[in-house]
Amino acid sequence: MKDGVNGIIKVAVIIVAFLMVIYQMVSSQVLLLSSVPYLNLHLLFALVIVFLGAARDTRSTPLRVWLMFVIVVAILALGYIQLNWEDIQQRAYFNTALDLAAGILAILLVLEATRIATGWFLSIMAVGAVIYGFFGAQLPPPFTVQSMGFEQTMTNLSVGLDNGIYAFLPISANFLFLFILFGGVLSGTGADKFFLTLGKIVMSKIRGGAAMMAVVASCGIGMITGSAAANAAVTGTITIPLMKRFGFKPEEAGGIEAAASNGGQIMPPIMGMSAFAMAGMTGIPYITIAKMAILPAVLYFGILGLYVYLTAGKHRLPMAAKEPIDGKELALSSINFVVPILLIVVMMIHGFSVNYIGFWAIIATVGISLIRKKTRPSLTQFVNGFVQGTIQAAGIGVTTAAVGIILATLTMSGLSVKLVLGIEAWSLGSLLLALVLVQIVTVAMGCAGASLTAYMIVTIFAVPALRKMGVPVDVGHFFAMFISVFAFLTPPVALVSLITAKIAEAPYLKTAKESCKAAVAGFMVPYIFVFCPVLLLKPIEPFFGVIAVVISLICLCSLQISFVGFLRTDLNRWERALFFATAAVGFAGLVQRSITLSVVACVAFAVIFMWHRLRARGGGVDIEPVAT
Repeated sequence: MKDGVNGIIKVAVIIVAFLMVIYQMVSSQVLLLSSVPYLNLHLLFALVIVFLGAARDTRSTPLRVWLMFVIVVAILALGYIQLNWEDIQQRAYFNTALDLAAGILAILLVLEATRIATGWFLSIMAVGAVIYGFFGAQLPPPFTVQSMGFEQTMTNLSVGLDNGIYAFLPISANFLFLFILFGGVLSGTGADKFFLTLGKIVMSKIRGGAAMMAVVASCGIGMITGSAAANAAVTGTITIPLMKRFGFKPEEAGGIEAAASNGGQIMPPIMGMSAFAMAGMTGIPYITIAKMAILPAVLYFGILGLYVYLTAGKHRLPMAAKEPIDGKELALSSINFVVPILLIVVMMIHGFSVNYIGFWAIIATVGISLIRKKTRPSLTQFVNGFVQGTIQAAGIGVTTAAVGIILATLTMSGLSVKLVLGIEAWSLGSLLLALVLVQIVTVAMGCAGASLTAYMIVTIFAVPALRKMGVPVDVGHFFAMFISVFAFLTPPVALVSLITAKIAEAPYLKTAKESCKAAVAGFMVPYIFVFCPVLLLKPIEPFFGVIAVVISLICLCSLQISFVGFLRTDLNRWERALFFATAAVGFAGLVQRSITLSVVACVAFAVIFMWHRLRARGGGVDIEPVAT
């Protein structure tokens, strides 16, 4: 009996997922509904899919009954709003009891769906924000905020239809859904196999090649999935055992895979969900955001590759044996990935909307995958790709609705203004200290388990504060977006490291520590490009622009060498300290735009490097990769 019910629910998930896919894809081409009913129906689909997905995955009969009940409630509550939205808008703040009941139910449904999709953290945060809004007037300064009545608060959070749960839904409906779906479809057509094969080629070319394979494969797959956790789970099952077999410690293998998987979110042309959210929140064309990310992403993966190479050298690991690769087959299979990506880039350059581009990218992916019989996915693979992409996108949809509750509360109570002023006051006028404070808050928000959530919440108050301190809006948003991505990798709650630690059978904290060492560029680059926006391809004095790029490389390389403790041979204690000091001086030169400090860092790096090289040669150390 249970198997029969489970089968019915599985079919229902597929049907509703494809209905949502059809609705979103047609809406990207044709104006079916005006803004409010369009977003409301998007939210209804997302709620139903999240609840159905949870019902499919559980074996508990009482829980299934509960989920079926909330699905019915969602259809009734949001169906009422869908049919009466014009009247509800006209009587805003004078809503009927039925209006308020539908709004309250919508809020509760969003909180429950968010709990299912992302865990308790964000739902509790949203509830806490609402309670704070009610009782903030009774708190002592500086925590005192303006309180509003129950009806006005519920209207702002729900049936106002332009605030609260609906405030950030355009980001989900117009920027995120189709590209998340595109990632699911691309994975369903076997694009991940192309990157794994590409990684095997790299593996036999350089010392530490098994880990380099993880970097290459995770970078590529991360671009198309937009999810670091999914990337780590998919590629980690292949790359982590391989790294362990070639001599990497379990925590190193898990840390490298976590850092590589997380970095896919910042690699153009398809970045993670936070980048699309930035486009939706700021109005900056996505192609501009992708251009800004080019140098930071190259720096990040370059320094991650350096960590892999140095760690392999420290353990004296040999190169992997060359595997036979069918070059012709690799070239032909790459078409399934390359053509949709080129299409996306060309359409972005020509200024088409993100939704419109997502539609044609999906069509191109499906069409191209059907051409060759050898690589043609089965019907089951197609269905799974669409369904998994839709479930992931639906989870993001309800998350954006929950973030809207927090935004509305911060705005209504005036707390967002206090937070802006607080950052200014606590930083004592120092931009560097203000950036550190923003990062601390973002890491705390990252405990919700989603970089998108961290970015959307922090940017509400962080960007205005940074703007008042002279940081341009686009740079401020890019800083918040970048650090939110790496908040997902930062202990105490580093979900990606938790996943890879389990696969590697390694201690979680050791794995998280290694992932932070491997991903050190991800934590440093945001500070560097705030003070030296040339890394974002923004105009700067040509002379200092060149120096900034060179010093950025020296700073990051010195830091990574110091952390690993190896270059041509093992570093002694003084060499590690000197490389770390060089990184500090270089960073100070970038922050202060000091030519003198920059030159000192360059000279220091050259002297220490040459000294170490002479010491390595004098010791007769084997510094060349050993082929096997």
